[in-house]
Amino acid sequence: MDNLIYPAYFQVVHRRISSNTHRLCWAFWNSKIVANFSDRSFDITKTIEYYNTSKKQIVYELFCINAGTMGYYLADLKHKKYYYCGTERSDVRSQFLKLGIGREHPQGI
Repeated sequence: MDNLIYPAYFQVVHRRISSNTHRLCWAFWNSKIVANFSDRSFDITKTIEYYNTSKKQIVYELFCINAGTMGYYLADLKHKKYYYCGTERSDVRSQFLKLGIGREHPQGI
């Protein structure tokens, strides 16, 4: 799961218990940029704004699909689609594979 490569318009969000406050929270993953073929710099806040949405709106949509169940979610910012992946990090890769993104056994990574 450490070498998960996916389009920048996807955002991985983890619904979990915060280690600081011990309350449920929505944690947006910070992704490492492998390749940027646009003239825009990559920043999650700017990317969310570019797709005309907000973190608040994303959280609302994610909550609606699975009642805020703990686990991993995907937000497709470009197409405004939202997915619940499951409770394990590996479920994120499985969801991407279901969407036709990535390979089961990538070569050279």
